[in-house]
Parts: sequence; structure tokens; C-alpha cells
Amino acid sequence: MRSIKQVSLKSIKQVPLKVSVLAWRLLRDRLPTKANLTNRGIIPIEARLCVTGCGHVEDCPFFGALWPMVRAWLGVEGVDSHAIPDHFMQFIQYASGLKSRRSLFHLIWLQCVWVLWNDRNDRLFRGRNCSLPQLLDKVKSNSLWWWLKASNVVFNFGTHNWWSSPLVCMGIDWLCCNLTGCWSFRDCFGTPCAITITLFLVI
Repeated sequence: MRSIKQVSLKSIKQVPLKVSVLAWRLLRDRLPTKANLTNRGIIPIEARLCVTGCGHVEDCPFFGALWPMVRAWLGVEGVDSHAIPDHFMQFIQYASGLKSRRSLFHLIWLQCVWVLWNDRNDRLFRGRNCSLPQLLDKVKSNSLWWWLKASNVVFNFGTHNWWSSPLVCMGIDWLCCNLTGCWSFRDCFGTPCAITITLFLVI
């Protein structure tokens, strides 16, 4: 298990401060989860089970199922660690070494945590809940909104393209053609992409 001191949760401008604070507390096991409240004697043991009704105290299979869906959206494969610090580092490493990709994966991990925590609270305090596809849609739409709001860019295509090819839409899947030397968009599987999108920085 990775020590919390080895985990770097950098503040990125696209993410609201309250979300970074939530993740900081999560990585240090300082959130008021049912398990933590039970351990502190604040709620009884019989009330410690997950709000989804899965019968688990932690590692909820319902909430956990969101992560493979997010990986599929991003076009990466992997498994999920049960230790939160390891889970965070592992997810960021899916982005490979490109700084722009790592920033986007960092943002999406934070967005997933935010969506799951809010759905947990909605179930517990408001009697409302979302399906997994609805949670995934929130991750997709909110992560795009966070990025655009803070990055000051013009996004010249429809959201349906973001729903299917987020890395291409962010301009971080450029591949150079060895024969012509030109640059072109390609999708996550190396196939030439039909989307011809340009992101223009607003100066």
C-alpha cells in the first residue's frame, strides 16, 4: 500500500476548491463515512452498512462499478485497488507520461469522487438516487464544464463527440504520421479519427 505521504494531490485550476478538499480528506480517511462514524461511536454498528443496500460496509459493488465505465470511456484498461491512495495513483498512471493527459485524468478522478460522494449523500439524506449511466453522464458533463470554465478555450464541436472521444476532443491524442510528417487526430485505438476538431486558445 502506498503511503499517503507519497501521494501528490496537486491543486489544478479546473477543479473547485471544495472538490480538492473532499479528495484530500478522502485520501487521509477523514470523511464522515458510515464506517468512520461507527468507529468513533457516533452511529450504532447496525447503521454502518452502505446506503445502496448492497450489504457492504465499504467497497460498495454498485459505486465501484462506475470506475470500469469511466475507464472504458477514456479508452484505458485496468483494475481497481481497494486502497484509496493506490487507486488514485493507479488511475493517474493510466494517462502515461503526457502532462496534459495526466491533468485530465486527475480532474476526472476528482470528478468521479465528487459525483459518488454527492450521490451517497442524496441517498442518505434526500431519498434520491441515480443509476450508473446517470452517474457516468454527470462525470462526463461536469468534467467538460470544469475544464472549459477554467481553461478559457473555445470548444468547436458537439458534446456527443466528448461523450465518445474525450482525449481526442481535448487535443491530447495527436499522432504524427511517419510517412508524411503531418499531424492528425487518431482515436484511442490508433485508427484515424473522422472528427476534425480544433481547440483555439483565447488570448
